[in-house]
Amino acid sequence: MTKIDAQLKEAILQDKREMTTKQLQEKYNLSRSSIQRIKLPDLEARADEFSPPPQVKDERQAVSIVEQLVKEVNKPQAVTIPEMIMPPQAPPRDETIQRILLNADTFPAHFPFITDKNAFVQSLSEKSAHQLDDLLKMMERTRSVNNLSNQMKQVFFVTARATESLGTRIRLKTQGLTDALLQQQQELDYILKELAIEYADKFNTATRPEIKLLMTFGMAVLSVDSQNRLREHIKPEEKYADL
Repeated sequence: MTKIDAQLKEAILQDKREMTTKQLQEKYNLSRSSIQRIKLPDLEARADEFSPPPQVKDERQAVSIVEQLVKEVNKPQAVTIPEMIMPPQAPPRDETIQRILLNADTFPAHFPFITDKNAFVQSLSEKSAHQLDDLLKMMERTRSVNNLSNQMKQVFFVTARATESLGTRIRLKTQGLTDALLQQQQELDYILKELAIEYADKFNTATRPEIKLLMTFGMAVLSVDSQNRLREHIKPEEKYADL
């Protein structure tokens, strides 16, 4: 096989522009791979563009890169501590104690558990702010339940009075219904308090003082009206029967 020297290479490169690879094989008696290995000058000049990047020859540089990667992997991550859920703060002790004493002084009938006022006041100084807040909430809820029970009681007896008055109009002998219910007042009180405890959360608006005042006034008006109507239906001789 023909040996490729610089002169032959130059000739092949010249003919490569006009001849095919097969024609060059026959002319120069070379194999196909030999012809293909002889490249044009512009391709040889750009050969570096298609060659892989040189490998790292410096071992120290390679070790340094590995150590850097290890440090990044083992680098401690910042631990995020979740925020602690703090319990709600109780109102100031002095303000809470003042409201407790105000309830105890103004509505003593609602708090029968306070048997010794001085001992009760002394115990307040020994309680924490949260304990005082819980005590105040209990006292205010007790007062609200009792007030709601009393309102229900007023409505109940006014309804009984109205039933007596209506019964006389439709010729029913309902006189004395309210008095009969009053004889069972203790049992009715227990029942009404149970209802008040059951529905206290649903009647928060009804326990407001201005609402209670209006309801008391309205119940008094209806009660007086029913009593007066009842007297109108009593015969004259019955009015003076006790004289």
